[in-house]
Amino acid sequence: MMLRVLLMVLAIIPFAVPLPAAATRIVPRCDLPMKDAKGRFDWGFGPNVGESKAADRYEQMLISSGVDAHLTRFFSGCLQTWVEVDGKDKMKFYDPETLEEIPLDR
Repeated sequence: MMLRVLLMVLAIIPFAVPLPAAATRIVPRCDLPMKDAKGRFDWGFGPNVGESKAADRYEQMLISSGVDAHLTRFFSGCLQTWVEVDGKDKMKFYDPETLEEIPLDR
């Protein structure tokens, strides 16, 4: 009987304890570009530029705008990149249309 009560209490605890702040962060979401007639995304650099090359070009645009970006890729339509902050790499997200940083804590 005691074991059954203990198991029930342990099953309820995760729902009763508030989530830490890090677990309540939002996932950034940006609008994906339109697809062309062949079903490929048009990243704005012409029909023969794939996602990887488009990410490289956006990385160069971020660098030109003063962001020390590296290892840039797309995530949910946004630019996910690594930026050195205080000597450590930090993951940041940017809107590909405006190149503005998307804050994770809202």
